Amino acid sequence: MNRSLRRPTAPLLALTFLVACSGSSAVVVTTTTSSSTTSSSTTSSSSTTSSSTSTTTIAPTTTAAHVHIPSVSWPPYSPLPGATGSAPLTGLAGGGDAPIVAVKIDNSQPARGQWGLDGADVVFEENVEGVTRFIALFQSRQPAEVGPVRSARTGDLYLLSGMNRPILAWSGGNAGVTAWVQGAATAGRLVNLSALRVHCYRRDASKPKPHNLVLDLGCARSQGAGAGAARPLWEFGTVTSGTPTAAFDVWMNGGGVHWEWDATNAYYVRWMGGAVHTTAGGVPLTATNVVIVSCAHIPSPADGRSLVPVTVGSGKVVIHSGGLARTGTWVRTLDTDPWTFTGDDGSTLVLNPGTTYVELAKG
Repeated sequence: MNRSLRRPTAPLLALTFLVACSGSSAVVVTTTTSSSTTSSSTTSSSSTTSSSTSTTTIAPTTTAAHVHIPSVSWPPYSPLPGATGSAPLTGLAGGGDAPIVAVKIDNSQPARGQWGLDGADVVFEENVEGVTRFIALFQSRQPAEVGPVRSARTGDLYLLSGMNRPILAWSGGNAGVTAWVQGAATAGRLVNLSALRVHCYRRDASKPKPHNLVLDLGCARSQGAGAGAARPLWEFGTVTSGTPTAAFDVWMNGGGVHWEWDATNAYYVRWMGGAVHTTAGGVPLTATNVVIVSCAHIPSPADGRSLVPVTVGSGKVVIHSGGLARTGTWVRTLDTDPWTFTGDDGSTLVLNPGTTYVELAKG
């Protein structure tokens, strides 16, 4: 590693998406008004028609007033055709349109370093109870094992709904979260690959329980019948302008996350706890793009102790790519939509082809 791995005394803002999420109104179910909504997975446009006999196609509400919902009914979803050409999640050559395997990964201190996290195409980092967890997306690459695998949260489902029926690998959860996940699976939003349902997991003696559940990724793919083909989550291109930025910090539960731009290798290096964040095999975690999404967080409908990042609607965004930072807004009109990024000058903000981390920070 070059000298850029030394943590600076005064970190600067690096190339990352900083998104200030809107409130929850975009995802509220209206039970007194029926509608039918269609949208494109490649744009954020949508059209709606009303009928006295149809039902809403908006995802279940995430407002704080609806806590401890015992079961959830999600609108049905049919996967769209897969994308052709470059890998959907990275924009790089190869990868095909194989389904996304989304794995919930522990990021508490006993869980580090993780297995296989360096092989993810995209990683969402979310705040949970006092720490963070990852939703790691595997599509163009397939490490043998991934983990430690932990439980899902209701907020995950609004992200997963935009991935064209991915395979969700998770350890299981409380009755409320389990009902939400199963409701989404029944509606065709995802394939439920809970550790309580399939035998693709093992415990590793090198870490204490519950921080040692490891997923066989090949097994997960073989058990993911019915999953949809992967599609892009955002637009790729070549970043040529922005504010030069060498390093930046993101405040998340459990402490700050630090990123540094390594110009020699053309990627950002992740730090936690004053050191480079590495895998179980000692490989540093790096990213071509870092997306910091500053979201409103509300109590979970399944467990009021947990928070849901509101990722449907619109808000501010800061994008870090190639050592350059750009600011603008993000839009996701429906939970099934991809992310759209627009610069302050009205231009489309693209990501450089490669791996991406999205930080769902509190706003």
